Amino acid sequence: MNDHGYHTEQGPPVYQQDRGICFGVGLNSPSGAVDYRAMLIFDGNQAAGGIAAALACQLAAMRLVGKLLEMPHLPALKHVASQCLIEANSALWAVQKDLVMDERSGSTGTIALVNGDTLTVAYVGDSPVMLLQGRRLYRLLRGHTLAEELVQKGAATREQVRNQVSVQSILTRCLGMEETVRPSTVTFRIKRPALIIGGTDGALRALSLRQIGQILRDTLSRGDSTAQGIAEAIAREAIAQGSDDNATVAVIRLRAREPYKAAKATMPSVPGNCKQSPLFGPLAWPASIAGALFQPRVKLLPKPESEQPETGGGNGPLLETDRAVDDEQELSQ
Repeated sequence: MNDHGYHTEQGPPVYQQDRGICFGVGLNSPSGAVDYRAMLIFDGNQAAGGIAAALACQLAAMRLVGKLLEMPHLPALKHVASQCLIEANSALWAVQKDLVMDERSGSTGTIALVNGDTLTVAYVGDSPVMLLQGRRLYRLLRGHTLAEELVQKGAATREQVRNQVSVQSILTRCLGMEETVRPSTVTFRIKRPALIIGGTDGALRALSLRQIGQILRDTLSRGDSTAQGIAEAIAREAIAQGSDDNATVAVIRLRAREPYKAAKATMPSVPGNCKQSPLFGPLAWPASIAGALFQPRVKLLPKPESEQPETGGGNGPLLETDRAVDDEQELSQ
């Protein structure tokens, strides 16, 4: 059974501008065996957004694996993830710096890393990450959007901007549009077993937390508990519910600790009905990445003991919340 899953569905856009990858890396360190789980999500924008997202994703994935393998000791994951996004931004800027602003293409970028019971996320833009811990689902990030900026400055309430596409879709930070970028980082303590769900706004913002919770409840209840099955169910439902963008979802499923066995990574794939940008086809991933990856077995989430604060509620085992945290704030100690 897989514990990493990735799926993308074509939406109304002509080209598929989403890119991502979900994988694990096992290392031997001076303190013993260490394993990392990682997901990377990139959502391109502007005319050549698919190209920008593909370049950023490929570079960030290679640099991430390289940095983890080169570390003689446990690295500072916030720095590692942030640096990968900064380097991706530098690469995109290098090929676009002579273009005027309207001709440049950028991408969001989200990197989520799990080591032990710590989840570290670095992000630029608005590609969300969610956590299913126990029977409660949490939205973990505040995106870099005009809507969020207005809320933080007190110019509007969250309720006022929630359904205003004109401010929700405007990014205040983006890879590739300027020479420098400052990723935000957050760190959470997590309790296993848990699900980490990342994706593009065309999937995870097109559906409410209550809708995503219902998908998880239905998927788990019918026994389709693989990370791949969950990713496919969420992405397909987003399109079925009328998402105006491509829908991409990545899932990492964490179970109670046990030894892992080597397996292949979940690589990004595009369904046959998706149109590729004529300037850039599917990514070719180096064999050095695939050789460093593993996927442990997984099992169903048991009925959990929840100690998380709620900001909303609903009926059933999965309760809707709308929890977003500031940089450096931990979900639980």
